[in-house]
Amino acid sequence: MTPAARPRRHLILGIALLATLAATVWVSRWETGEESATAPARPRPSRPPAAERAADASALTIPAPRAPGEGTITDLFAPRSWRAAPTPTAPTAPPPSAPPLPFTYLGKLIIDGEVVVFVSTAERNFAVRKGDLIDGTYRIDQIAPPTLSLTYLPLNEKQTLEIGRAN
Repeated sequence: MTPAARPRRHLILGIALLATLAATVWVSRWETGEESATAPARPRPSRPPAAERAADASALTIPAPRAPGEGTITDLFAPRSWRAAPTPTAPTAPPPSAPPLPFTYLGKLIIDGEVVVFVSTAERNFAVRKGDLIDGTYRIDQIAPPTLSLTYLPLNEKQTLEIGRAN
């Protein structure tokens, strides 16, 4: 490169630098809406303040919640888990219990120190002593006036029947 070409090259680079700076300033003013001092001022359309607020409020309106299954927007930051969701279980039934006693007390008789109790159901009458079985469902455990103790055998559940005091 010749010594005379060096200043010429510097001059071209300087002009390119100034043109770049001028274009940058012009674009930044154009984007921000600033107008040059030499350009005639254009009147800006003005909106009344209420209309401005309404326009701003419509931009901030939150859409109404949608029904499930209609593209529901979910919480993106909700905690997530890889575990399977618990399956809903049917309500548990209470444990089985013995039905109410089907017996009606009719009376008692003491024979040689042993108490015999007379009871009835809708179909039959029974004279029972300690250890007897009634229809294979009830066992007489103890006769101690004023109560008769029975066991409901299918569930092994104890029940009592009032029989009154000994005479």
